[in-house]
This record gives sequence, structure tokens and C-alpha cells, in this order.
Amino acid sequence: MKLLTLFNSNRKQLINFGIYFSANILKKLLPLLLLPVITYYLTPEEYGIWSIYQVMLVFSVPVIGMNMQNNITRNFFNKTRDELAQITSNVLIVLIANIILGLLLIFAYVLVFDQWNNFTAGWLYLVVIYAGANVLLGLDLTVLRNDKRAFAYSLFQLTHTLSIFGITIALVVLYNYGWQGQALGTVIASIIFGIFGVFHLWRNGYVAFHLDKNVIREILVISLPLVPHAVSSVIITMSDRLFIENMIGIDAVGIYSVGYQFGMVLLLVTDSFNLVWGPWIYEQLSSITEQRKQRIVLFTYGYNISVVLFAFLTTLASIFLIKFAIADTYSDATTYVLWVALGYAIRAMYTMVFPYLVYVGKTSFLGIASSIAAVINLIGNYVLISQNGAIGAAQATLLSYLILFLAIWWYAQRIHPMPWSLNWLRRKES
Repeated sequence: MKLLTLFNSNRKQLINFGIYFSANILKKLLPLLLLPVITYYLTPEEYGIWSIYQVMLVFSVPVIGMNMQNNITRNFFNKTRDELAQITSNVLIVLIANIILGLLLIFAYVLVFDQWNNFTAGWLYLVVIYAGANVLLGLDLTVLRNDKRAFAYSLFQLTHTLSIFGITIALVVLYNYGWQGQALGTVIASIIFGIFGVFHLWRNGYVAFHLDKNVIREILVISLPLVPHAVSSVIITMSDRLFIENMIGIDAVGIYSVGYQFGMVLLLVTDSFNLVWGPWIYEQLSSITEQRKQRIVLFTYGYNISVVLFAFLTTLASIFLIKFAIADTYSDATTYVLWVALGYAIRAMYTMVFPYLVYVGKTSFLGIASSIAAVINLIGNYVLISQNGAIGAAQATLLSYLILFLAIWWYAQRIHPMPWSLNWLRRKES
């Protein structure tokens, strides 16, 4: 009976991974399929402007959202639905307050400066609206993922990506909106699906509007330390474009961003895996045994080796794809792929040890470690771009992820010891 239960459990995990993986391939392939079209209609300068705006969009999400979805994940397996609904409702209250504050700060900024770089006031307000909508979407996806509803999760996420794809094609190709079409496609689709996401949460009983100061206090205790962590992660991921723009030029940003897209193909596998790994590891930690620890360690090592090998395979494939599928003006993008792919391989390793800190509630160290890594990234960008050109930005990203991974792994071992030395394996063999 135990063997049958274990088989059914593993079978369900494999099925969920298959669903996540298939949907994630389509989700990540769509931007790559869009790339030949976008690079045909946008010059490197225009694509560079869109890349800078994308930095702003991505940066805004952790600032407005504070990674509050982690409050749902860490409580999902030890709270009732009514208790989860109370947590979600108070997360929404904090989110609304953050959106209002963000809009007021933008309003104060445009009163003084009118615009930032190439972006007028309207584009800056849209950044805050996009962030709020993205968080709403993320809350619904978090519930679906922890509830192990892989098909519903994947369908929802894939439809969102298809909407971005469709709106962008219409605005860029049919109406010649340039980089603005890419930006509007991303923002409009996110707003639509953010509204649907909160409606879906409410329909399924995960929203019960009730202000609870104690719940809000707990949300802030867990989430506020994650803000510098999340912001630092965005700095590591996106600040390279800003350095390249100021130190080399906006054209170089466009070419670098194309190479970066190919280097991120590794996320096809790692994001799909994390959708299954997240709920599974929290469930294991809630009733951990020595045998489970050993199984987690072996799997982690095997996964780490696999993602490094996949980074090299991604690089080889990109050389061919960039040459034959992307406009000739972007041919230098191949230079950056290996460094980006290796950086994301290290990032994938980091996501394997991140849950230990969240589970134990020691999220403050995440903020410290990621802030240090972000500072190293900023310094590294300046020094390495000065020495090696735009490729130095990708090298700085790899260096920062490596430092962050080693720091989090070290601290996770202190607060939640795991048998990483594999001494237990040698004892078994003897």
C-alpha cells in the first residue's frame, strides 16, 4: 500500500511537471517567436528603448507587490480556506495602499521633472498600474500552483502570454506603434488578467474582505524584508541595460537584449520545475525526516549539474538560431548568450535553497545578502563594461548570482541543516 501511494504521488508530480513544462515552453517560446517580427519592425535603438521601459516594469512589481504571495505559500498547507481568504484579503488591502502611494510618488515626480528619459508622465503612471495588475495575477497563480491545479495554472498563464503576443502584433505590425506597441501590449494584457485573477480568487472563496491588523502586521513582517531582496534581484537582472545605455549607447542595449532573451531560454526548464518544487519542498519541510533530507539533497545536486549542462546546450543552439532567424543588425547578440545562460543556471541553483529561509521565517537575511549582491552587480557592471564592453554586463550578472547563491546556501545550512556533505551516502555504501 505504501509503495502504491508513493507511485501515485510521484506520478502526479510528473504529470504536473509535464503540464507546467509544456505550458512554460509555449510561454517562453512566444516572446522568442515574436523576436524576429519585433526586430524586423524595430531598430536596435527602438528595441533598446523598449528594453529600458521593460526594466521599469519589472522593477516596479517587487516594490509594489513586496513578494506578498509568499504569505499564501508558507501558510497554504497549515491553514483552512477561510484563514487563507483572510490572508489574501489583507494582502489586497496592503497592495491597494501601495498602488495609491506609488501613483502619488509618480505625480510628485512629474510635477518637478515632467518626464524620465524617453518616457512622459502617462508611461510612468502605467508602470504602477502594471505592477498592481501583475501582483493580482500572481496571487491567483500562487493559489492555483499550491492547490496543484497545474492545468488551470498553465492555461491561465499561457492565455495571458498569448494576449500580450496578439495585442503587440496588432499594435506594432498593423498600426506601426513602434516600441510603444510592445509596451502597451504588455500592460493592457496584464491589466485584463489582473482583474480576472482577483475575480477568480473571490469566486473560489479565497477573498473575504476583512481588515485584520494582526494579519497585516504578519504580512509586513514577512514581506518587507523581501522587498530589498526582490528589488536587488531586479537590479542584478535588469540594471545592465541602464549601464550599457549610458556607457555605450541605446543601440547596444537592443543587441544585448536580444542575446539576453536567448540566454534566458534556460528558464523554460527551471521555471517549470520551480512551479512543482515550491509546493513540494514546503510540504516536505512541514514534516521533514532524515530520509527526506537525503532525498532532497541528492535531487538538488543532480538538478544543479543538469542546469549547467543545459546552459551550454542553450548557447550552442542560439548561435544557429540568431544567425538564421534574427535580423542581421542583431548578429552580435550571440556574444552574450553563454554568460547569460550560466548566470541563470546559478540563479536556478539559488531557487533550490531559497525556500528554507522562507519556511523558517528568516527572510531578513535574504534582504541583506541580495543587497550585497546588487551592490557588487552595480560595481561589476561599471568595471567590467569599462574593461570588456557590453559583455561585461553579462559577466557582472553571473558574478552577482554566484555570490547570492553561495551566501543563501551557507545561511540556509545554519538555520535548517541538510546533509550536503554526502557522508551519509558513503556510510550506506560501506
